[in-house]
Amino acid sequence: MKKLILSLFILCLAASAQAQIGFSYHQSTRNSSFGISTNPDKGLWGEARISTVTDEFDVTGMLLVNVVKREDFNLYSGAGFTSLLFDGGFSFALGFNVKPIEKKPNIAFFGEWNPLVTTEFDNYISTGSIGVRYFLRKKEG
Repeated sequence: MKKLILSLFILCLAASAQAQIGFSYHQSTRNSSFGISTNPDKGLWGEARISTVTDEFDVTGMLLVNVVKREDFNLYSGAGFTSLLFDGGFSFALGFNVKPIEKKPNIAFFGEWNPLVTTEFDNYISTGSIGVRYFLRKKEG
């Protein structure tokens, strides 16, 4: 049942992308992951992440909201579901995107803190990650 809910969440996330999509790489002490996201410049956005933990795939779907939104900096928070860790659980996020290169607004660097809790709320792990995001955007004009 948990995997069905996660799959539906990821399908809804992909359907909401509307041609503006981002790719990310998360480097963490626990594991590394790749992500596909909707437009993080919107107030509400989502990201699906895939990583490997102990030779199995871990799929995480996140729904995120920009708490502070500026042209070159976003502070965001959100929550989602993870498929593998402790046989499924909840993932929370608190992070930031920084666009330090004015002529390259499609590139952002980020840092994120992720507390993870099992579905039975009996286990907890705290991780952090840093990484880079690249966005494919519609041409203006």
